[in-house]
Amino acid sequence: MSRADGLRRRRAMGRSVAWRVALVIVLAQLATGFVAVGLTAALVERRVRNLAAEGFRSRLEAVADELQASLDPTVPLDEASPALVRDLARRFADPVLLVHADGTLALRSDTTEELALPSALDLVLAAGDVQMQTAPRGRSWAVVPLYSASGNLIGGFVVQPIDQTLDAEVAPLRRGYAGALGAALAAGIAVALLLGGALARRLVGPLRTITQGVERVGAGEYDVRLDDELPGEIGRLAASVNAMAADVERAIDALKNADRMRRDLVANVGHDLRTPLAALAGYAEEAERHLDNGDDAAARETVVAAQRQAAHLGRLVRDLFELSVLETHPDALRREPVPLGELLHEAAALHVGLMRRSGVAFEVHIPSGLPIVDADGARLLRLIGNLLDNARAHTPEGGTVTLAARANADGVTVDVSDTGPGIPEDALPHLFSRYYRGDDVRTRSRERGTGLGLAIALETARRHGGDLVAESAPGQGSIFRLTLPVEG
Repeated sequence: MSRADGLRRRRAMGRSVAWRVALVIVLAQLATGFVAVGLTAALVERRVRNLAAEGFRSRLEAVADELQASLDPTVPLDEASPALVRDLARRFADPVLLVHADGTLALRSDTTEELALPSALDLVLAAGDVQMQTAPRGRSWAVVPLYSASGNLIGGFVVQPIDQTLDAEVAPLRRGYAGALGAALAAGIAVALLLGGALARRLVGPLRTITQGVERVGAGEYDVRLDDELPGEIGRLAASVNAMAADVERAIDALKNADRMRRDLVANVGHDLRTPLAALAGYAEEAERHLDNGDDAAARETVVAAQRQAAHLGRLVRDLFELSVLETHPDALRREPVPLGELLHEAAALHVGLMRRSGVAFEVHIPSGLPIVDADGARLLRLIGNLLDNARAHTPEGGTVTLAARANADGVTVDVSDTGPGIPEDALPHLFSRYYRGDDVRTRSRERGTGLGLAIALETARRHGGDLVAESAPGQGSIFRLTLPVEG
């Protein structure tokens, strides 16, 4: 592969729709995954924080039990040892305050800032158990009542705010969750890439196959066919490409056939016209020489011979043109309903005089009720005329030519028979070939044909959907049998 081909291939791959489809699929999967992860994280965060708050509540109750056991109920809280407050401060990451039963401040930890106590603190203490407000952040608090051994409320302590404490409680769970979430996200990205690539290959693979098939058709491989059993639009696209390739193949074959026929026609015409044109030129030179020598009679004979040669040349050109039209033009026939019986009677009437002048008896057996055929009447009449002319030319004086017809289940059969010398067995395979006139010297000397009449007759019969065959044996005459289909 050349460097330029490799560059074009890399550019084509860069522009490939497969990468774009894969990118869209991966991005869609990642977006869906991030949304799901985000929602899950929010829900888990909320749940973890609630669990941390419950754990913090239990710890507050345990601390309250320790304080109640160590406090002297006869000593007011504001006279409690500062070490007690510092101990509480070490237990919690947030500021701690000791308060009286009426909700007034007793002691504050050394590191606390001036913060407003929770409203209605006396009522909160009187509720008798731990009270917490976890949100909003910065305004959270926890209030724990303290009782004497006799059960009298002596005050309580307040942790305010409790954000850092809750964060410390949540931190281990959050770190574990973050690790699991990161692993899940990495696995999700890997799975998204794999699925995206697989889906893109599955979706784009058939399109790539179709593209390669179209490129092969464009390169001249017109017999390429794609798998059109694929589901959905891709299958229909493949079927359309197959139909297009078939149409292109038929068109190319038609062009090749037309070109071959054109070359054959040019070669045949050149070959067929060369001899009569040379003869015509020779007669003209010979007539000119006779005139120069003053031999008028010889000059006239030469001119008559040239006229016969010109007439033969005209018939040859006409027959060549008709045969070419029949062989190359699909719409050469002008079909119409033709009463076959009337056409055969017309052909017989045109040849009665010719048969009589040739000394040949002419018998006609055309039954009534012959069907109407879908045919080109003029060409069909020419076909019957060619067969009758051929039979007359090969029948000696005193012989008989017969025109007969009959209808059958498959169509209509028309026979033109004669009582001539017959056709040699080795000549039968060549009888309908171009320019074949056999070895009947008497016939050629009497009537000169172009050798195309039977070829034209056979092509006319086949273009009508029928056939033309010959049956003969030396000394037993000949029968030319035309079969034509009849539409039911």
